[in-house]
Amino acid sequence: MKYSSSATSLIAIACSLLLAATTSCEGRDPREQMTPLEYIYKGVAREMRDPMLCYKISPSATDSYPLATSGIQIMLVRSDCLDDVALATRNPDLCDEVVPVSTSLLDGSAINADNCRSRIASGRNPDGIIGEDRELILRLLGYISESEPVGESADRAKLFNLHARSPDFSRRAAELPDFTSGIDEARNDAYMLLPYCRDNPRTRDGGCKLLDCALIRDAEDRFAQCGY
Repeated sequence: MKYSSSATSLIAIACSLLLAATTSCEGRDPREQMTPLEYIYKGVAREMRDPMLCYKISPSATDSYPLATSGIQIMLVRSDCLDDVALATRNPDLCDEVVPVSTSLLDGSAINADNCRSRIASGRNPDGIIGEDRELILRLLGYISESEPVGESADRAKLFNLHARSPDFSRRAAELPDFTSGIDEARNDAYMLLPYCRDNPRTRDGGCKLLDCALIRDAEDRFAQCGY
């Protein structure tokens, strides 16, 4: 499901208010909003045809669409990631780890193992990755110089597609920050991968700004600082 960036921002802020109104969800705490980098992991895992990055997503990180059809208004990002990779690889075993999440105000019951298997059986394909995702992930993996200006989306797509399913890409991706260890450790690990951004705190444009924004979990703070 895709919305425009402005619509996504408003939806995310609305969701943060909705999530704050609830305290439990099938034994999980649904109030941890996803970071944009965790969302990027989902797209990259889909393109890699590998669930490795799904397991680096916080198990309680959620993505929410309160205006969506009942059943897909909220989801655990890790489950959605595994669902996408299961579709991309036609591997129903991954569906066992696709679990629903719901709150008193948002229904995510349709994101589940049975529906995952049904989508595989129907031959459905997952959505593709978007250009902004490629830019940051290529920087974190060292395929683009840290200080290089943000490039054209089409050029990044070619570069990403050239490497995405290579053993070298998988090796580098294994070193990406792990959000299961907590946001602070993930943030520290991210800046270790881009020391130019870590060591030049006044350089907050281009790739450094992309990284800063991708590590903000709170949607309202991110909108205030980054505009999305």
